[in-house]
Amino acid sequence: MDLSFTQNVDTHTVTILEPTDDYKPTDVKITVLSANSKEYRKIKAKCSISDDDERAIHLLAMATQSWENLEFDGELKCNYKNAKMLYENSSSVMYQVLKVYLDDANFMKGKG
Repeated sequence: MDLSFTQNVDTHTVTILEPTDDYKPTDVKITVLSANSKEYRKIKAKCSISDDDERAIHLLAMATQSWENLEFDGELKCNYKNAKMLYENSSSVMYQVLKVYLDDANFMKGKG
């Protein structure tokens, strides 16, 4: 069996779902680094935060590479500070991104 479809890719784009409307897809997309990417492993190695919750939000914010169509009380530029604020203030978005982020299958080349 050819397992090339399991080849790692460095990023994945998450489509955010609307929690108050039967979790219908929105036009908001957030791209995150894979935990297996070289860039992420460097970020994680430098992290000295010991509190598990703070560490998780910090690493997720650091892994956030870009977003589209995202506003939070107005337009929000994608950077570490804003990603951290978003994840701290919107558990729905944070959990949606985290769920995708923790599934290695989302960071594989895939079939076809």
